[in-house]
Amino acid sequence: GAAVRLLDRKYPKVMGHLARMAPMVPALYTVPLAILHGSNLFGYAATASILAALGFGVWVFPFCYCIGWQNDDQMGRTAVACGLGLSVFCSLRVAAIEPAVLEPFVGAVSV
Repeated sequence: GAAVRLLDRKYPKVMGHLARMAPMVPALYTVPLAILHGSNLFGYAATASILAALGFGVWVFPFCYCIGWQNDDQMGRTAVACGLGLSVFCSLRVAAIEPAVLEPFVGAVSV
């Protein structure tokens, strides 16, 4: 509480970067779990947390769902990252290379 407020007053840019990267924390443990267990569920969770770290978000209010980005920079970052990920997966498929490590993420990236 108090330490966070003190750091926020003293270093506002650092705290902003930390807050932006907080959604990446679940990816740190869901990516290895998806690979170890071959789980599509963990693959979707890892992909969702990476997209959240890039700026894509879902906000739920009473009688209202908001899906999207808060500004154009976040939308551009997410679009470029998704385009690169999709092109890598498509290139691997065209080249008939299908690594087992990437198998849990195929469904999430293809959506």
